[in-house]
This record gives sequence, C-alpha cells and structure tokens, in this order.
Amino acid sequence: AGLPTNICPGESSLTPQGEQQANTVGAALRVLQIPIAAIRSSETCRARQTAELLGRGAVASDPDLNPVTLRKPVPEYAQQFKYLFEKPPAGSNILLVSHVQGSQKPAERIMIELAEIAVFHMDAEGKVVAVARIPPQAWDKLIRLARP
Repeated sequence: AGLPTNICPGESSLTPQGEQQANTVGAALRVLQIPIAAIRSSETCRARQTAELLGRGAVASDPDLNPVTLRKPVPEYAQQFKYLFEKPPAGSNILLVSHVQGSQKPAERIMIELAEIAVFHMDAEGKVVAVARIPPQAWDKLIRLARP
C-alpha cells in the first residue's frame, strides 16, 4: 500500500525501498510505543511522503525544514535549527522529517542517512544534546526485540 509514484510531478518521489524504510520506521515507532505529539516535515516531496508513511498522525509541512545550500547566508540556518530547541509536551516527542541540513558552520551540520533518526534531548540547562542515531538497518531488530 505505497503512495502513487507520480505524487509530486517535477520532484523526486520515494523509491519502493524508501517507502519500505518509512513503513518500517513507522512500525517500529508503534511497536516501541514511542509517543509522538507532532510531526513536521519539509515541503519536499520525499520528506512529506516519508512523514505520511510513518502513519503516526497529521503531518504539518514547514518551509523552515526545507533543505538549504551552503550559498544561503548564515542567519537563515537559525530557522532550520529552531525546532531542536522546542520542548515537546511532557512524555512525548516531536518528529522532524527533512532532507539535507547543511550549514557553513560545521557544528550546525546534521548529516544523517536515509531513514535514519537522530535523537536529541534538551538538558536541564536548555542545551540540545544528540543522544542517539538509529540507522535504517536497526529498525527491524528493534521491532523484534520489543515483541515478546
């Protein structure tokens, strides 16, 4: 039950492998009972498709999550990262689905694989800390481990 391949004329759609990866990640989030309060996606076709295939609720498209190039001025990158500083509702998470997040500042670059999730946590001082990276090949194993 994938999405139509011509869902976004003029833009890249997910490949069948990409659809499978999104479905697997969504299944893992359900099996692991990871609470999701909100899902935000960039406006790119592939990101929107991925967010919808996760099956975890309504998806809000947000231009602030659109991919940027190194040609954009540095201040524009602040919009890309503002959501890392937004505290989710207690006991829940905010899921951001985007494409390439670059920056002229190496400390601001977030490079992840397709279907990988980077997990961030805000510490008591309000500092955002990367705590985990879950690559696509780990999701099936996490599902198996979570099932009795």
